[in-house]
Amino acid sequence: MKIKKHFFFIVVLSIIVMFSAYQTYAGIADEDVFRVAYLEGDPYVNYAGNLSGIIFGLSQLGMVDDTSDWAFKDGSDDASLIWNWLENHTRNEIEFVGNEFYQLIFMSDQEKVEFVRHMNEDADIDLILVMGTSASKFIRENNINTNAMIMSVTNAYEAGVVDGLNYSGIENIWAHVSPNRYYNQLNVFYDLFRFKRLGIVYENSENGRNEIAYEDIKRFVKSKDIDLIEVPVDANIQTDRPEYYEEKMIEGYHMLSEKADAVYMANSGGRTEDRIIEYLEPLYQKGIPVFSQTGKNDVKNGAMMTIYRYNFQEIGNFCAQQFVSIMEGKSPGQLEQGYDESQALCFNIAAAEKAGLKLPFKALVSADTIFTSTSSPNL
Repeated sequence: MKIKKHFFFIVVLSIIVMFSAYQTYAGIADEDVFRVAYLEGDPYVNYAGNLSGIIFGLSQLGMVDDTSDWAFKDGSDDASLIWNWLENHTRNEIEFVGNEFYQLIFMSDQEKVEFVRHMNEDADIDLILVMGTSASKFIRENNINTNAMIMSVTNAYEAGVVDGLNYSGIENIWAHVSPNRYYNQLNVFYDLFRFKRLGIVYENSENGRNEIAYEDIKRFVKSKDIDLIEVPVDANIQTDRPEYYEEKMIEGYHMLSEKADAVYMANSGGRTEDRIIEYLEPLYQKGIPVFSQTGKNDVKNGAMMTIYRYNFQEIGNFCAQQFVSIMEGKSPGQLEQGYDESQALCFNIAAAEKAGLKLPFKALVSADTIFTSTSSPNL
């Protein structure tokens, strides 16, 4: 008799849980369709990767179709592949609006003005997915009042995108924050090579410094009593010709070959994959190790090492939960921002050989990915 009562209790409890879950999503479905827009600074692998992650997370929640059949491949910088796929692969309660896909770098001044007016006056977009520092600062500086989820910003707090680490301090804005990520990267690099003069190249602007986590780098070198060799480049990815911007960045890395004994290849848009070796060849000729702040793609194409997110699914699951909370009516400013993802170690043995450097066996054993050339991985 006791077993029957226990079984009956479990059945009733299961029905209550299922009904509660149904009510949550039924409540969403009964409202108007939740319309989503997308804004990125420029085409960039991490922006597309973060979008793929959040869509994967939504698919795990049953709100988007399974993503295994889409054309998007890991390592692509083309977020439009994902956006176009979404048109026919979402549930009725969400619409990723086809013509609400924006890339700041390609927008004219008039288009930017119209974007601000549209988001602040038309009230037909419920949420903007925002990728990158320049796009995020554009949202903040123009007082966009549409709800915004901000991802793939090097340090959203230091960049002034949000007013706090745990919570944004702004009712309509949420941003993913991982405050020690780049400091920890540099610590691993230092443990391996014990350098005394660390070189960086960056766009000589407030946005350029924000994108590379400049304050984190300064904090790190101060803690280790290391000289920071800076090459600020007077070129702007948003306004100058892409080829001119890249040439100036390459010149900066070549200058470091005369001054630094290690280089932190910092975040910057505008790098083309097949020119990474051109950036780094003079450094390797002098035996200077190079760590990529950006991730595995740079290492595949010639940087010596990185610490990178294992995939975008982990952060995607976290962001998808925040997305659903906003759908359910919570303001972005109420949601916690901090989340530290799992990290993986990656080396390029061919790059180390170019520099005449031997990577410690212990480090290689602990690596998740090892490239044996500048074009193909040994997975």
